[in-house]
Amino acid sequence: MKPLSRRAVVQAVLDGRSLRTFAGGEGIALETARKQLRPALGRLGLSSQKLLFRAFERFEANMS
Repeated sequence: MKPLSRRAVVQAVLDGRSLRTFAGGEGIALETARKQLRPALGRLGLSSQKLLFRAFERFEANMS
């Protein structure tokens, strides 16, 4: 099994996939996906998926 990257979990969330769907596609437990997402959000200074979407929307708005 290939190692799961935190970036892959964040990208899946930003692509609109649920963590459950992502975990199923990767063949991992939902809790494993959650455990990868938490530190990724922390590194970005965020505490939730909702804040991740807001930050991404602000980023996209500034890029256009």
